[in-house]
Amino acid sequence: MKTDNPLKQVFVFVEFDENLTELTGLGQRRISVSEGTPFFMFLQAILENYPQIADQFDYSSIHIMLNGSTPKFSDNLQADDIISVMISPSPPGEFNHAIFDRYSH
Repeated sequence: MKTDNPLKQVFVFVEFDENLTELTGLGQRRISVSEGTPFFMFLQAILENYPQIADQFDYSSIHIMLNGSTPKFSDNLQADDIISVMISPSPPGEFNHAIFDRYSH
C-alpha cells in the first residue's frame, strides 16, 4: 500500500548577489524543500551544492538574509521564503564574524 509523504513540500527562493551570480551562473533559484526545514541545514546544502563559493570566498565574508532579516539558528523554512546570499569582504586584517555570530545563538 502506498502512503502519502507526511512532509509538505513548499518552494523557497535563493538569490545570489552579483559576485555569486557570476560565480554560480544563477541569480535566483526556486527550490523545493520540506516545510519546516531548519534554516541551518538549508544553508549547509547551499554551500555543499556550490563548492565554488567556499573555494573563491572565505566563509567570514558570506552574508545571508532570510526574508530581509538576519536569520536565527532556530529558524525553519516556510513557503515562499527568500534566502539572500551575498559577499561582503572584511577590511584587510580584520576578521568578519558576521556569519558565525548569526548562527551561534
